[in-house]
Amino acid sequence: MRWVREESNTSSDLYGVWCGDDTYAVGKNGTILLRRGSWRREQSGTNETLYAIDGDENSVVAVGGDLRVGGESLVVSRFDGHWHPERSGIQHLLLAVLRTEHDWVAVGYNAGVIHGVPGAWSEGNAGSGIHLFSLCRAGRQTFACGLSGAILERGEDEWGPHDVPVSTHLRGVCAVCSVVWCVGLEGTVLRFDRGGWRAVSVPTRNHLEDVWGDDEGAYAVGYDGTVLSFDGSRWQQLEMNTRAHLYAVHGSKREVVAVGAGGTILRLERR
Repeated sequence: MRWVREESNTSSDLYGVWCGDDTYAVGKNGTILLRRGSWRREQSGTNETLYAIDGDENSVVAVGGDLRVGGESLVVSRFDGHWHPERSGIQHLLLAVLRTEHDWVAVGYNAGVIHGVPGAWSEGNAGSGIHLFSLCRAGRQTFACGLSGAILERGEDEWGPHDVPVSTHLRGVCAVCSVVWCVGLEGTVLRFDRGGWRAVSVPTRNHLEDVWGDDEGAYAVGYDGTVLSFDGSRWQQLEMNTRAHLYAVHGSKREVVAVGAGGTILRLERR
């Protein structure tokens, strides 16, 4: 298996990717790409930047916005074969979105939180006031990570902080089986299990922007084309044919896809 650079047919920066029954990438200027054999652009109904995307068997949701004074951030949902933009109801740029067991949740600048379903969103309370960049679900637990080493866990009514051994900005978080991984600036990688959070050594000091994994392996991506792979015991750096910053990674049983600056798309076919 090897990573292949694919033609995205766009020069826009791509900030989010989701692999489900279909594979989507989102980014600057309202860019939404769909992969069906090749990548093509979909009509998103917006020119505002989209930073993250997630989905389930029924719908796909992207979030973002280009805030102006008094403006609200943006949610764009795909159902009935079309994308439907709507305002979030909050004046916080949204940077991450997640389908949980019971609802959707999105987070962003200044601990902005919304939850609900497309067309019916409510404002939540993360309490911290810091920017939150990423979300993940680990069983019934939901985690968010952000500035200055912040990791929060969603409770019934509010979000509570975790004790973390670093103060660097944390950019991506994901759950793999019974382990939660979190990555951030200067090659920061954290591992969470029953013993709490601990730092893990990796072979790079480049900023890491996102992490994803499943029972077959885990991948982290970042600046200057950095891709790390976890083989079950250690992280190793892979040789890639790009120096573009990579901002997001996601996968499925059939593929892993990383996206980044200038429309960069890297794809690893697993099946």
